Amino acid sequence: MTMDHPLDNPAFNALASGNSDLSLGTAGAKYFPTDISPFAGVEQVNRMEELYHAIQGPGMFAFVSPVPVSVPAPWKVAASLQVFQMLYNAASKPVAPGTSLQLIGEAEVDEMLDLTARTNPGPFFKRTLLFGHYLGIFRDSRLVAMAGYRMHACDYIEISAVCTDPLYTGMGYAQMLLAAQVNSILEQGKIPFLHVKTTNTRAIDVYRRFGFETRKELTIYSIVK
Repeated sequence: MTMDHPLDNPAFNALASGNSDLSLGTAGAKYFPTDISPFAGVEQVNRMEELYHAIQGPGMFAFVSPVPVSVPAPWKVAASLQVFQMLYNAASKPVAPGTSLQLIGEAEVDEMLDLTARTNPGPFFKRTLLFGHYLGIFRDSRLVAMAGYRMHACDYIEISAVCTDPLYTGMGYAQMLLAAQVNSILEQGKIPFLHVKTTNTRAIDVYRRFGFETRKELTIYSIVK
């Protein structure tokens, strides 16, 4: 498996660079604490057994590959998912005037968990907010939309957990949050990216019109220890 680009192996490279403060494991086999993220990665696929033994206790993990692989025993593969990895390839975006975006964190964890449970933007756990820079929109003192960072691999920062309460869709909240996150990443001299299911054609169309371009199709394996 060749992984010449940092985003061919985003989880490992994030754990070895921008998210190293959250990293567990060894030099060549790393994973996030399971109450932050299920993602795990290896420097080379022949270190999958090393990853298995580095992880303390049982669990299900997400392993990203740019090509189909045969995940070796003693791992068990529970499922696999195809995603597009999309890079932002445009200028900074204006944020609608009057938009009230709040930096959210530990005090809002229960609301963040409730919103993501109802909208299913991807894995979100008790300490996922440690990835940082979560912005939210509140209506009647209730969190109705949010987006934040996830993997920070070298010069690339992933936008994740983009979600809106179903009662508030169609109001442009996702675009407002995307614009704010894209701008904050560009201001750091980094490149925004994200992952989206290949079957989610509506979201893909939104991201393309916004300025994201598909870089590669990846496979995410759900692997069980």
